Amino acid sequence: MKNRLHRKIERRGGVSAKVKRHHGMRCQACGLLLSDCYGALGEGYIEAHHRVPLSSLEPGKKVSYDIERDFCVLCPNCHRMIHRSEDPSDLGALRSVLSTPCA
Repeated sequence: MKNRLHRKIERRGGVSAKVKRHHGMRCQACGLLLSDCYGALGEGYIEAHHRVPLSSLEPGKKVSYDIERDFCVLCPNCHRMIHRSEDPSDLGALRSVLSTPCA
């Protein structure tokens, strides 16, 4: 049996909803609106992305967020791709590697 210790970051409830209200439901990287592809199933769905990686935060230090500067909204594909990139805070770099706009 192996024991693992994980660090957990407490998130304030409602921040994701505020991000989505502020930035809207269209992916800020590729422009995709999920309801255009999935109809009612995709209506109102988008993912909030922390532009400052949570793994880079200091343990135990409280952080305040700026909804405009510290977050963006991404479709699930772009969200996965930005986390595969060298700098997950660089939305412009993700946009530059898109060979074909999705929307």
